[in-house]
Amino acid sequence: MIAERWTRKMGGMVLSGLLGLVLMSGVAWGQSIPMEPMVSHEKQAPAFKVTPRKDSVLKFYPCTECHNIIPGNPQEREFKSFHLDIALDHGGGRFWCSTCHHTEERDYLRSSKNNLIDYDKSYRLCGQCHFQRQKDWFYGGHGKRVGHWDGERTIMLCTECHNPHSPSIKPVVPSPPPKVRSGLPFVPTEHHDNVRLWDKYLNPNNQESHE
Repeated sequence: MIAERWTRKMGGMVLSGLLGLVLMSGVAWGQSIPMEPMVSHEKQAPAFKVTPRKDSVLKFYPCTECHNIIPGNPQEREFKSFHLDIALDHGGGRFWCSTCHHTEERDYLRSSKNNLIDYDKSYRLCGQCHFQRQKDWFYGGHGKRVGHWDGERTIMLCTECHNPHSPSIKPVVPSPPPKVRSGLPFVPTEHHDNVRLWDKYLNPNNQESHE
């Protein structure tokens, strides 16, 4: 009886120890590849949440719905059947899908150390190259905050504004000027005094008496 209790106790201690090691190493349950840890600025910045994307915005998530059946092809090539809407214009020709997408755990992104990165924590991937922008994003100097200006911070992920495959912001056509309100006379701009205020004081011919 005593031996049985001792065996159960020791077995529980060993199991707890193994579970603790798994949690400390950052390995997700059922996976052998560790998760990418938080960076220093993420730990020091004010607490925040992100607007999730993987379950609402990403069209082909989870990736394993297809890639459990169709094996991934890491070869650089022109797409013929799937992902035809993707034009990879990122990294000056040095990137391919497997640069950022994990080839073993298809529902995750990958870090430069081949660690797993959740799609809703994609800023950890972006910050490996764009570290200064990432720091600004953590502290509110870059990106967009939603909800309230005070209190709990909810911020958009980088990929809300930047297409990860072609991240440069494209130029847009400006909106036309507002119409003159009804009842106000239209004054053409050429009738306005185009002399800048400081030119009046720098050019003697334009100076006005202030006496």
